[in-house]
Amino acid sequence: MPIEKKITGTIDLNTLLAFGFGVGFLAIMLGFAVAFPNPTPFQIRVFMTALATSAAGVGAVLPGYLHVEYKNVFRAGGALGLFAVVWFFQPVIEKNAVTFETPEQSPDPVIATFFDALDRGEIMQVYDQIDPVLRESWGITAQRWEELYNANLRDLGPMVRRELMGVNALISPSGFPLGLYRYQNYLTKYKNIKGCRAESLMVRATQDKLWRVSSYQISPVTVDCPPKFLE
Repeated sequence: MPIEKKITGTIDLNTLLAFGFGVGFLAIMLGFAVAFPNPTPFQIRVFMTALATSAAGVGAVLPGYLHVEYKNVFRAGGALGLFAVVWFFQPVIEKNAVTFETPEQSPDPVIATFFDALDRGEIMQVYDQIDPVLRESWGITAQRWEELYNANLRDLGPMVRRELMGVNALISPSGFPLGLYRYQNYLTKYKNIKGCRAESLMVRATQDKLWRVSSYQISPVTVDCPPKFLE
C-alpha cells in the first residue's frame, strides 16, 4: 500500500527571493575568489560586503533558528545574525577564501630598477615604481615621498656599495594588505658617512601577476661596515 506524503506550509515570496539572491550572490563571490587572484584591498572589501549580504539572504529563511551573540554587546538572529557572523569573522574568511598566485617573473629586475633610480636621486621615478595600492593605503603622496627622501637619504651622498644580506618570502605580513611578498635586507655604504646603513625592501605580487615595490626603509642608525666594504 503506497505511503502518501504530504508537504504543508507556505513560503513567503519575499523570503524566497532573498534566499535566491543570497545563493546566487554566493556563487558569484566564489567565482570571484577563483578568477581574481592577489586582490586589492578595495576588491576584498567589496567581496566581504557582498558575501555578508548573500549570507543574510540565506538567513532570511531561517528566522528563529539562528541566534548570534557577540561579547554581550551585539545580538542578532536570522538574516542579521548570518550577516554578523560573516562580518565579524572577516579576517579568517579572507585568509581562506582569497587566492594567491606567484608571478612567473623574478622580482630581481624590479628591485634593481628601483635601486638604480634611488641611487641616481630620481625621486619621482622611484615614486612611480611603488605599488599604487600601497601608496593609496598609506596616503603617501609624491610630495610626502620627496620629503622623506630629503630627510633620510639626500645627505648620505652617493651609494658606494650595497650587499644583499637576506631574503624572506612572506604571506600577508602584519600591517600590509593580503598578498604574497618578498622581503630583502641589505647593508649599504654611502660616501658621506663612515659606517653602513641597513636597508630593507619589500615587493608584492599584484593582480596582473607582476612584482611591485611595496615598501622601502633605511635605518637611521649607522653600524660598522664589514672589512670587505672598505677594500
